[in-house]
Amino acid sequence: MNPGALRSRIIIQDANYVDNGFGGKITTWSTLATVWAKVDHLSGRELLIAQQISPVITYEIMIRYRSDMSTKYRIYYNGMYFNIIDIKDLDNRHEWLFLKCEVRNSEPK
Repeated sequence: MNPGALRSRIIIQDANYVDNGFGGKITTWSTLATVWAKVDHLSGRELLIAQQISPVITYEIMIRYRSDMSTKYRIYYNGMYFNIIDIKDLDNRHEWLFLKCEVRNSEPK
């Protein structure tokens, strides 16, 4: 892999759950890391959710290996929030991670 392909700055965010005072939880997001990445658009499709069409766009994001990556995190890039669906460490070489991500236009920020 060519490190020069990592031209985009992304923010990896971790969810924090805070008590709302009424017995429920509020989700807030904090920055875990800001890293260089290669962001590739893979596909787009539409899902029918609650009788509304919601476009879903799939991306692959390549970053340098991090041992702490998890699908519980999300990515912020270029005004969009990416849900991490899958993480691949090619051949278990601990050099690069390939994050399969989805963006839904109707998702709350």
